Amino acid sequence: MRKIAVNGRVFEIAVAVFDKDGLLFDSRAFWCGLAQARLDAALRYLAEETVLEWLAVMDVRAGKDADGKLRVEEVKPDGVTAVASPDEEVMITAAFLLQRLYHDWPKSRETAREIFAEGDRRLDLEKAIAPRAGFPGIFRRLREAGIPYGIATSDDLQRAEKSVGMYDDFEKLDFVITPRDVKRNKPAPDMLELVAKRYAVEGRQILMVGDSYVDMMMADAAGAVGIGIPEFTHMERRMRPYAAALAKTLDDIVILKE
Repeated sequence: MRKIAVNGRVFEIAVAVFDKDGLLFDSRAFWCGLAQARLDAALRYLAEETVLEWLAVMDVRAGKDADGKLRVEEVKPDGVTAVASPDEEVMITAAFLLQRLYHDWPKSRETAREIFAEGDRRLDLEKAIAPRAGFPGIFRRLREAGIPYGIATSDDLQRAEKSVGMYDDFEKLDFVITPRDVKRNKPAPDMLELVAKRYAVEGRQILMVGDSYVDMMMADAAGAVGIGIPEFTHMERRMRPYAAALAKTLDDIVILKE
């Protein structure tokens, strides 16, 4: 057990868990880059009008640039694209295509999978992500202190590995948990309960750091110490009832000397 301090509050923890997008990396650039890659991929399969309707379902707003090309303008921070897992996004898209276009489930599902697979291939992570303040420094401090740490993300493992690996040694993470490792995604407590089981600790000994209210709801449900570092004012209001403490950056998490 080690003590950490966040804005004057002290907590004893045995293991630290971090969200990825929006916490370690700036969410605006990543979500917009990802949505644009999917938009471009979708245009190979769907008419422009249908793509715009689908983007609205995915909580993405797009418009046309000076050349008349569709460009992502905004991604809702607590919408489908920002919060749902890749598998959930595919199913939502397949359901949209079933109702709007194909009326055939196998074809709808396969088209959705192809759009997302091509979108992933088109995404240039080096251009789409930028680290938030305090990353990767927090990981280095945890290693020096001997505190196990890892990631619990709604994203997939491959993208998590590529993203973290651009700024830190991915292999030094003690664990990465994605929706495929549990029965229920955030805000259910399953991810943190898996951490508790692996390390034979109680929920209150787990530090969960996230930028979203769903991270804090998960921490609260698991009895963990939830530290919220929101990017957006409205997100701060939504996470406040569930968080043990709020901070501005990852640098606000101080590991106290023994």
